[in-house]
Amino acid sequence: MDFDYRLPDTVEPAITIRRTAAGRVRLLVDGAPARGRGGVFEVPDAAGEVHLVKVTGAWTGLRAIADGWDTPVEPPVPLWSRLLILLPLVLVAGGLVGAALGGVGMAVNALVGRSAAPARTRAVVMVLVAVLAGAGWAAVGSLLTSVPATRVSYSTGTCLDGIGPGIDLVSQAPTTVDCRTAHDAEVVGTYNADGPAQYPGESSLMTSAANQCPTLFKAYVGSDFGASRLDILPVVPTEVAWDAGAREISCVALTTDGSKLTGSVKGSRQ
Repeated sequence: MDFDYRLPDTVEPAITIRRTAAGRVRLLVDGAPARGRGGVFEVPDAAGEVHLVKVTGAWTGLRAIADGWDTPVEPPVPLWSRLLILLPLVLVAGGLVGAALGGVGMAVNALVGRSAAPARTRAVVMVLVAVLAGAGWAAVGSLLTSVPATRVSYSTGTCLDGIGPGIDLVSQAPTTVDCRTAHDAEVVGTYNADGPAQYPGESSLMTSAANQCPTLFKAYVGSDFGASRLDILPVVPTEVAWDAGAREISCVALTTDGSKLTGSVKGSRQ
């Protein structure tokens, strides 16, 4: 938003005080940005004399102070309007998403609060903006929490349907079944991965599983993995799950040709 301003007792130069939606104040002299810091700007007059112009009240109503004159630049913003402008900032407690939506809501309310609309209309719109920002934060939070936190780990000896190479275990969770019925896979062992607090990456976890799962396979099935007709599919934590503390990796045995297993592979030496 731009406001015209003149130095006391002068008509030149043409000065524009500009406030952004975020509340930052700039000063333009004949269209060019003036040098300034901390709200104090250097403004040369027509004779070349430099005047210091201090601009205050970014949130309460702009005022310009120069050569001892304190000049209102815009009508003062009433207290109720200032409070409603800041209302969306309560979402800062909701993390990055809340802070982003709160900042947008505050910027919109700042524009509404300084508009020429009737006071009641401004108040209703500003409250509505804050409510919508809160609803947006709640909706995003709901979407994030609705995503499964991990590619679900399963205990040793669990038989599964709906699992195999290429299956996205985040969106297509397999079901547990009785091992006496035909099924796709069986968990032959689990272990907890060691690693830093930061997610090491899926490829790193898969490499760890490639080293650990054959040992668990042999202990459960009774034969070396290299000589078996079975394959191993590791189930590792996602980044979201890792950040939440999940470390368990499941080693899942299944046939190499995609055929069903019948009965448990425990001690089968397959």
